[in-house]
Amino acid sequence: MDNCIFINHRLVRQGKITELIVTWSNGRIGATVTRKSLTIKRIYGRIGKGDVTLSLPRLVAFDTLCAEWADIRNSWAAYFGSSAGYPAGCAGAWYFQPAGIATKPTKVGVQHFGHVDEGERFTGTEDERDVEKTLAENSLFVHTKNVYRVGEKWGNSNGELVGAVYEIPDEIRIEARRHELKICTQTGWTSIESDTGWSSAEAGSEIIFIHELILLMQSEQAAW
Repeated sequence: MDNCIFINHRLVRQGKITELIVTWSNGRIGATVTRKSLTIKRIYGRIGKGDVTLSLPRLVAFDTLCAEWADIRNSWAAYFGSSAGYPAGCAGAWYFQPAGIATKPTKVGVQHFGHVDEGERFTGTEDERDVEKTLAENSLFVHTKNVYRVGEKWGNSNGELVGAVYEIPDEIRIEARRHELKICTQTGWTSIESDTGWSSAEAGSEIIFIHELILLMQSEQAAW
């Protein structure tokens, strides 16, 4: 199915639309949209906690940051776990993916009910290192830190670059990784995923969802 937004419900008061409840065509993410802001609602994946509500100007800034992330994410390595292909809640595997646009994940361990049955689990930690603060291109977000994975057997044990942190100080923090953008606000957090598969160089359709939400909010202005 082509990338598109499904409008599931419209809330109307005094003849005017005041709220839309929408989902994206991948079925994994949606949003509650008002005339001035929206709240992102994950359906599957790392759902998050609380509510992440962004005003239209903040959503536009985040959309710009998503485009930058799509351009640079393949230059980062990835250390991650997944239960894909395993019984839900019972098992999963850990993967290491080197930096590079054509690299593929390597399975390094498998666990069932918390017990390692094959290979090893990751034992390293993430280290956030300050950078010279710069504005992300055409965005309100400031690039404040790079994130390194240290102490792992796979990759550079002294520090493998795995992501970055972008902030609107005291308001929004974006924790960017190769396969995910974690959005943190004072009221909660949620995530935008790369939904094209771990080996794909493409960032996926969910950043298109963010852009389409902006167009939806702007196109509905006359009805608000």
